[in-house]
Amino acid sequence: MTTGSDRTPPISAAGRIAWILDQFTQGEPARRLTDLRRETALPLSTVHRHLTGLVDHELLELDEDGRYRVGPLLRRIARQLDTADAAS
Repeated sequence: MTTGSDRTPPISAAGRIAWILDQFTQGEPARRLTDLRRETALPLSTVHRHLTGLVDHELLELDEDGRYRVGPLLRRIARQLDTADAAS
């Protein structure tokens, strides 16, 4: 998936959510709403709506400084995948 504002944002909700999640990296594990809006080139209201849903479902979490981070559900999925990879 190519990220950043050099591409046209995806049309589907799933594509937009994937694009938002793809902005979280080891180098930038915490992102602000305005950063995500700029990086994805999506409307601010769209990014906010998707972030709210991602937080509600524990895919992301919002810290006290107003930054979004990977949430407990994504961390749990990552651990399960690591365990499955190690077992194979």
